[in-house]
This record gives sequence, structure tokens and C-alpha cells, in this order.
Amino acid sequence: MKENLLQTYSIQDNKIIFKDRVNLDVYIDSIKFNIDKTSLFKLAARKNKKRGFLFVSTVLGKHIPVSPNISLLFGRLLALVYSNCILKKENLICDEIKYLTNEYGKLNVLENSCNITNDKYLLINKRLGELYKREVEDKINIDEKTLFIGFAETATGLGHSVYENFTGKISYIHTTRESLKDIDLSLDFQEEHSHATEHFLFGDISNFEKIVLIDDEFTTGNTTLNFIKEIKKKFGIEKFTLLSILDWRTEKHLSNMHEFCIENSVDITFESILKGTIEITDDSNDIKEIIEEDKKHHIEFQDFQIEKIKISHLNWNRIEVYNTDIDRKVNYLKNTGRFLLDIQKEDKDFFDYSVATIKKILEEEKILNERLLFLGTEEFIYIPMKIASYFDNAYFQSTTRSPIYQSNELNYGVKNSIEFMNPYKKNIKNFLYNLKDNFYEGVILFFEKSLQEDDIKDLISGLKGYGIKNIYIVDFE
Repeated sequence: MKENLLQTYSIQDNKIIFKDRVNLDVYIDSIKFNIDKTSLFKLAARKNKKRGFLFVSTVLGKHIPVSPNISLLFGRLLALVYSNCILKKENLICDEIKYLTNEYGKLNVLENSCNITNDKYLLINKRLGELYKREVEDKINIDEKTLFIGFAETATGLGHSVYENFTGKISYIHTTRESLKDIDLSLDFQEEHSHATEHFLFGDISNFEKIVLIDDEFTTGNTTLNFIKEIKKKFGIEKFTLLSILDWRTEKHLSNMHEFCIENSVDITFESILKGTIEITDDSNDIKEIIEEDKKHHIEFQDFQIEKIKISHLNWNRIEVYNTDIDRKVNYLKNTGRFLLDIQKEDKDFFDYSVATIKKILEEEKILNERLLFLGTEEFIYIPMKIASYFDNAYFQSTTRSPIYQSNELNYGVKNSIEFMNPYKKNIKNFLYNLKDNFYEGVILFFEKSLQEDDIKDLISGLKGYGIKNIYIVDFE
């Protein structure tokens, strides 16, 4: 029997009230670009004793499928925020970005995907893609030696999509949960309220004058301050900027940051697209799952196929590193951002070849023009998302380690899930959220490291259960 444990959240002026699972009041103070406040996130309750709620982004493609171009454009928006507000440059923000981001928000893909005609999605996604390709060519120059850092796992793609809008003395790197050896380890640190707390940072970052830290949201800022303290202590870097889509820090958090700056002799500036605060009155951990067992998905069909797509000839784009989790050397891609990325002119060759290879197979299978899901895995986000942006009919999202309660309640952020074991770390659970029955004709599934079909049998079984007949595993190793 389904228990009525969740009422959806209500919106009153600038206050959002999310009750029953977690008594959480959300106050929105300001939002840039005239973006509708309801189109940036949904709320959900997560299975985490440290923090029982989650802001589920509707634009990043982690828990909710999105247009890949909307994610890339939000990287552009954050880049413009940094340029205009921090660098004090006067980059014009075209009205089309504001218009199309709001038009995309009106689609409300999570709630309305079954009512969105393919033609309507194609039209908006195509316009978003054309706009993104124009905007990203208009690079913003930075003279100061600046390192952009994206936080794993959600912001690896966001950080990269911010970084790609700049030129000059810049580099990009993201934190990672991959345990590697025989390569420079700059830092390892703990994330306070995460489901997976350990982060590593590989590569020599000692020559930078400034660091821009990018995350999807800042709630307290404590993890970030700990991270900054370690960087200052080890490398002497004193100038930092925090950049996020959502910023929920209170006046007390901001006061703590000010005191931290004085005590540690650092300068921290910060900007976000949305600024607000949250008040938690009862963060209960005694929450029961409310999805019904008989609603698990088992769609039966006969014409199912699975195929591998190998993309491995680009040797210039490789770095061989020993991975201690799987006890072997891995031929990683250099341009993920895990290994201190500088601007690479060869990136275009990489994406052109990868897209052409995938398109050829989809054309042969006669599903190129059908609705497709491009699926990244964990922190492997930017490259699958960028490839997906070349396909007008593509949706994008990625798997995650974050365990979240699910419900079909209106406006709740997670409707359903597929649970499966990490193919490389068999003791770690992974999740894929918010699929729709018989919605996608095919899934293009991206992995950095080689694997066998049996390693992802539970994921494949879950995808089949939602009526997906064609699965293509893209292997870059």
C-alpha cells in the first residue's frame, strides 16, 4: 500500500515550502537573466543522514534528462557572470539566451515529457544548439594565470562548460573519486555532507595566481573553505572565486567566510545565478520509500539489441595511469579535465571523429532521427554531453552515486530509479533516475574504461524494463 508521506512543495511569492519529508523553507532573494525561479530545480529527499534534501537541477542533466545544449548554455551564462561581475568586463548577454532558457524551462521535461511533441523539442533543442555554437566561439580573454576547478561529481561537466568560454592563461581540472597512482596528487580532501566524501585533485597547480571553484550549488560553503585552506597552505594561492548556479548560504555563512579570509589571508569573491537561503525546521531521517512495488518496470518485447562502439584511435588524447580500484593501468582520455587540461586545438578533431562514428552506426540502424538518450556515467559528463549536442533529437543525463527517495508526486524531483552496481567498484551502488516508459528508441551509453557487457547487466536490464530496444556502449579506452 502506498503511504501518503509526501506533499509536493508550494510556491508563495519568493518562498518555496517543501514539507513532510523534510521541513524545509526555501527563500529566493535574487535571480539573474530573468530566469523563472521554478525552472532551475526540483526538490527531493535523499538517503543521507548528513543532509536529507537535494536540489535536483533541471538544467545540468544529472538526475533529470535535459537538452545537452541547455546545460552547455548554462556554462556560458556562468562564464558571463564571472566576466561581467568579477572581471568587470562588459560582455553583452544576448536576449536570445534569456528567451530560449525560459522557453526550455516551460517544457518542464520531468513532468511533461510524454506531452512534448518531438517536433516541439527538436525545434527548441536545435535553436539552443545553434545559439550555443555561436556563443562559445566568442571567447573571453583572461590575462591572469587562472585555474578553473569543477567539483565531482555533478559539477565536472558544468565546470568544463564554463571553462570552454575563456581563452588566455587558463587551465581546467576537476576533482575526482578515481584512486590513481604514479601521477602528481595535488590534494585529497573530504566533502562534509556528500554520499561519497573523498575527493582527489591530480596535477601540478602551483603556478596559478587565481582559482575559480565551480559547483552546481553552495549550501554552507564549509567544504569549499576547507578546500581553499588546503590550497593556500600547500601552494600559497590567495585569490579565489566561487561560482555556482545556486547559492543558499546565509548571512552567518557569509560572515564565517569573511572571518576565514582574514584568518587565512585570502581573497574570496562569489557569484551565482540564483541567490537565496534555506531554513530547516525538521530534517527527519525516518523516511520510508513510497514507490509501489507493482510499479517497477518490466516491459516485454522481442527485438532488443546491444552493440559496442569503439572510439580508440586518437592516441594523442591519451594518458596511461594506474587505477588502484580496478588494479590495472587505464588508457584515460586527456580531455575529460581530470588531468589539468589546457586549451587543446585537437578537441575539434576528437569530437568530429566521435560524432561521425556514432552517427554512422545510428544511420545504419535507422534510428538516427528517433528520440535518443545520451547517457554519461558518474563524473564522465562533459564529453558525452558535448557529443550529444551534435544531435538535434538528443536528451542527455548521467548516472550518479547519490541515493534519493522516489515519488510520483507532482513537482517532486525523482520519479523512479534504476539501481545497479558500479561496473568497476562492485561495492558501490549507482543510480539512474527519471526514465519514461517507451520514450527513447535508443540509449548511447558512455564509459571511460573498458568493460564487459556482464559488468552492467543490471543497468541493461533496467533500461530494457523501460522499453528501450537499442543500447549502444561507447568505449573510449
